[in-house]
Amino acid sequence: MSSIRLRLTVALLVPVLLFFGGVFTALSLPQADAQFRADTDQLLILTRLSDKAQVLSSFTIDDRITIDATPDLVIEEPDVTPTYTGMNNLFSRIGNLTSALLAGQLVANTASGERIPLQSVPRSPGDLPAVFWLQILCATAALVVCALIWSTVKPALGSIGFILSGIGFALAAASASIYSTRSLFIDAGLFSYLSSINSIGVVLFGSGLILFLWNYPLSLWPRTSKYLTPLIFVAFISLSLSEVVDDISVSRYLPMLVMLVVALAGLAYQWFNTRNKAADRLIVRWITISVLLGTSIFMLLVALPIILGFTEPAPQSLTIATFLLMYLSMMLAVVRYRLFNLERWYFAIWTWLLGGLAVLVADLVLVSLLSLSSVATLTLSLALVGWIYFPLRQWLWKRFFLRERDGLEAWLEASLPVMLQAIQVGQSRVSVLSQAAEAVFSPLEIREIAQEYSQVEASANGECLYIPLPTGGTLQISHAAQGRRLFSQRDTLQAKLILSLYELTISSVAARREGAQQERQRLKRDLHDDLGAKLLRLLHRSDRGNQPLVREAIADLRKLLESKSAEENDTLKAVNGWREEAQIRCTDHNIELNWQQDIVPTPIDPKSFDNVTSVLRESLSNAIRHASDKSVDIRIDGAEDALKISVSNRFENRQQSSGNGLDNIKERMIDCGGMCAISQNENLWQVEFAVVLRDPRQSP
Repeated sequence: MSSIRLRLTVALLVPVLLFFGGVFTALSLPQADAQFRADTDQLLILTRLSDKAQVLSSFTIDDRITIDATPDLVIEEPDVTPTYTGMNNLFSRIGNLTSALLAGQLVANTASGERIPLQSVPRSPGDLPAVFWLQILCATAALVVCALIWSTVKPALGSIGFILSGIGFALAAASASIYSTRSLFIDAGLFSYLSSINSIGVVLFGSGLILFLWNYPLSLWPRTSKYLTPLIFVAFISLSLSEVVDDISVSRYLPMLVMLVVALAGLAYQWFNTRNKAADRLIVRWITISVLLGTSIFMLLVALPIILGFTEPAPQSLTIATFLLMYLSMMLAVVRYRLFNLERWYFAIWTWLLGGLAVLVADLVLVSLLSLSSVATLTLSLALVGWIYFPLRQWLWKRFFLRERDGLEAWLEASLPVMLQAIQVGQSRVSVLSQAAEAVFSPLEIREIAQEYSQVEASANGECLYIPLPTGGTLQISHAAQGRRLFSQRDTLQAKLILSLYELTISSVAARREGAQQERQRLKRDLHDDLGAKLLRLLHRSDRGNQPLVREAIADLRKLLESKSAEENDTLKAVNGWREEAQIRCTDHNIELNWQQDIVPTPIDPKSFDNVTSVLRESLSNAIRHASDKSVDIRIDGAEDALKISVSNRFENRQQSSGNGLDNIKERMIDCGGMCAISQNENLWQVEFAVVLRDPRQSP
């Protein structure tokens, strides 16, 4: 992480230097004490002494050299001239006028014959037009995006291509921001140099776009694009800078169109190859929208009109800003779809940088507009940024970038209650973790797969999250937030915390169970050694009439002790104990017991054992009291997961009561999740109850 921060810090110095370098260069350009603007085929001048613009006919240098005052002198882009010859002539004329202005030898001649001496005045930030700030900020923003990707992404052809396109755009926009917003005057050498940088930036943008779109998200023809892209760059740069072809539309603008067509062909090929890959198709769709927004407006309004010979294309200073739409769209895609696997602190870095720029820009604007000290303007700019920018930043973050509630409290609130409830009812590990993952991530699908993972991790494209199971296998969670987003590194951290919480909960349940088992063993010993011995002495000393009552007490004690160690019981052992007790009770009351059983030995949990024992005892007591033929029928059927018991007897004349005893039977069955049915058919009374069994030794 420290190396990433170091690289990021170094990389972010580049856009900062570009911004201040562009501002400094623009402020260093000469400016006359008059304003100039083009009007159809005329050049107009507006002096500070007149409110009305006048038509210029020419400029005079040192009363010896005359230069025609043509509207192309204030043209934004020199390469809209048809030929290199005309462009170089433009550089020369503007350079001569600039030198004369700085030497105090320049005079403007109006069509009415008036001579206006021109003087050089310093250029302040307030003199820089809005289109300058727009272009330089666009260039800076593109470089910030490139810096983030370069600092945090493993180098690949796709990311390298995107970075190169951003650098190319930044070079083109920054150079254009200076010469396109001049006040007519600029050094000829600097003008030519900036125009060449603009051309290099355009070709670099197009070449990088080709490399990017042919290799992201899928690497298509990597070897071909790897070598073809540099060849395209060298060929088109040579064509542009060598001036071999005098026609500028052929040497500069036609290559733009060719590069865009090749890049869009790669984009179309990406679309075709991602038809069966949902996550990649989503990325391609977003990139398609971004690229078309960023390039189509410029190509339709500027490049195509020049190629087709139209004389008045749209202003490049405004249309070039449309390229920034591509990089802003990529910024949104980084946050939403994890483009290039960038992390969530991406947005924080952006807001940090823009906050600093906001303070600087506000300070420059206030200095130019208000007659205040530097300290006062800085204080005011800080206040304005604090009151406007930072609240706006927080609103944008909550509105567009917070996908769900973050933090420990949020996921604990979502996962812990679900997990505890699932463990309490004895669900499996897979079921418990699935319900917790459903509560936290809201995925489209959760399923168990055979492939094993050593740790929690997300798939390369972010579609799936894999959670290893303690018993083997893996829980695969697909398409977070109902398919609206991809899994991120933050999600893997939350999944690890959920898994740790589950293990901690299971350990706590096991510790509680062990403590309860120890307490039961202590109670068992105390009851056996103390109360048991006293009951045996009482049995031997009692008369024959009271012995059945004492035997019932001893039987109750024995069943109580058995229930306390029910983790060691199974249904066969329990049924045999119930039969022995029932036989003793029936013998004491001179009742015939008809016992039938079909049992598959299955572990039985303490709660079920205790409730079934009580219900069977209560049912038998009721049958003994009301049996007319001195016989009771008991049948017990036991499968691996359930126990079914039937107690029936015949009676005479009157209906048996369903008093408190029978109510208790129903309540106990409800308590252990079982069922109970009491029926009367002619002179046959029957109690049927069943309970679902759970292995007490099995952890959830």
